[in-house]
Amino acid sequence: MFFLSVLLVGGCATVTGVMEDLVGDAEDVIQDAEDLKEDVEDVQDTIEGLTNPLVAQAFLLDIAPPDFAGVDLEEIEGLEDVAPYGSVILADATEVADIENAPIVGAVVRIRTPNNNAVALEDLEDGTYYGDGTDGLSYESGQEATLTVNIDGVSHQAVVQMPREPDDLDIPLLHTANDNMVVDFDGYAFHQILVVVVDLETLAITYSNEPVSAEELYDFSQDREIKTKYDIPARAFNRETYYAVGIAGVLLSGDDQLEEMNTALSAFMAGKIYFYPVTTLPIGG
Repeated sequence: MFFLSVLLVGGCATVTGVMEDLVGDAEDVIQDAEDLKEDVEDVQDTIEGLTNPLVAQAFLLDIAPPDFAGVDLEEIEGLEDVAPYGSVILADATEVADIENAPIVGAVVRIRTPNNNAVALEDLEDGTYYGDGTDGLSYESGQEATLTVNIDGVSHQAVVQMPREPDDLDIPLLHTANDNMVVDFDGYAFHQILVVVVDLETLAITYSNEPVSAEELYDFSQDREIKTKYDIPARAFNRETYYAVGIAGVLLSGDDQLEEMNTALSAFMAGKIYFYPVTTLPIGG
């Protein structure tokens, strides 16, 4: 009887073990199926993002007021509007070559920041939408800005973090005319660098890499590797005078921050310019 009991107990233990193994195997199969479903959904989302015909190239740019004399932004052509500036180019395209040939007009475009209401951008009727500080547009360093585009009742959205201005770079006060300037961005993590150099005597912009056209914006948004240096070309300092060197670190939206937009061709970018004084006049000149 004792041996029978042992056999029965042992048999029950074996059956229990087998059942637990089967349950475990079933749970693994279910988990594998769920993982496969998620993978399929990710692939579908990726395909939808790549084939979505709405292309949005957007830039939110602010300028920190210069903290040195001799710079009046209102007198510099190209910087005279009240910062921040918001510019959005919309197109119905699935290829880069089609962006400038298929502008979208009549959309309702807004940019919203956490401590401000959504500001509607003006439709310039060429696929470009624009707004600035006079419209109530704001820039809040460290916060997220949200772009919404409404077309025929369908909402499209993009989000980007607004980085602070790079105000502690090692920019030399004295520089040599007709020589390039290499700027080190050690300690920062920017996807792109935007630079504008102004001759303070003529108030002319001697160098700028700010993207303006749809193609320029696209090219600017494609290079997302963290930048460690930027080489300002020698032509920016083309004579012996005083300059204001404006530099902004730019962050770009990620694919997961774009909704109902073409993820390969769209981007929302943000940055804030900080001006440094530079002179190429010889010492004692």
